[in-house]
Amino acid sequence: VWDLEAAAPLDPPLEGITRLTDVTRPCPSPALGTVDGAPVVLTAFTREVRLWDIGTMSPLGEPLCGVDHSLVSADVVTAPHDRAMVVTGGQYGGVRFHDLDSGTQVAPHVTSGTFQLFHAVGAQVNGETLVATSSWSETDAWTQVPRRRLGKRFGTSWRASLHDVDGTAFVVSVAGDFTLHAWDPRTQAPVRPPMPGHTAQVTDLRAVRMGETNLLA
Repeated sequence: VWDLEAAAPLDPPLEGITRLTDVTRPCPSPALGTVDGAPVVLTAFTREVRLWDIGTMSPLGEPLCGVDHSLVSADVVTAPHDRAMVVTGGQYGGVRFHDLDSGTQVAPHVTSGTFQLFHAVGAQVNGETLVATSSWSETDAWTQVPRRRLGKRFGTSWRASLHDVDGTAFVVSVAGDFTLHAWDPRTQAPVRPPMPGHTAQVTDLRAVRMGETNLLA
């Protein structure tokens, strides 16, 4: 989305499923309009139709239509005001946030810019609700409030987990060669040496603190 008078893009870009499954039938062009006096844009991808708020560059409500072929993850996270929130990751539909009691959407969903998510995880870290998604091309880290990307680490990621050790928030992701990497989501800098050893698919990551020692299984 561009500001024509300033000849400059409005950040951040609207990210969704942009990889076409059939290049002979491209997606329709975005449609601009207004809802309650606010500028919006309607986008249609191969699997979803979404309405976006141009002022915040975030989706408005749930997709107007579409389908998640399967969920890849589900977490229960403490939301603001000590309410329980369900964080779910869809194979094609990104990450969604719902109130555990009422089932209503409590925040704009995080859209996926890749064709397929392998995994998504949500956690409360240093008082923030963070989300990390894994795909064949990258690991993506976001904050839920405000909805903002912290950073991404390029390369295949099979799975990720979020951690807080002595006030330091970091992501542990499983690389394409099954090595574990711990890195800062804001700078993408490593915070621990790589952890090799696995020679096949890593299907889960769990952390526990025993005394003064932090363990990752």
